[in-house]
Amino acid sequence: MWIHEHTDWPGFRWDAASLAVKLAEVRHRQGRQLALSN
Repeated sequence: MWIHEHTDWPGFRWDAASLAVKLAEVRHRQGRQLALSN
């Protein structure tokens, strides 16, 4: 299914708390990667 085929397109909804946890993990990993590359 394509994204534009969803019935609520383009009315996106998300769980901010869940997203914040995942984003924090990604940012942590980015920082570690940058530290290793210098």
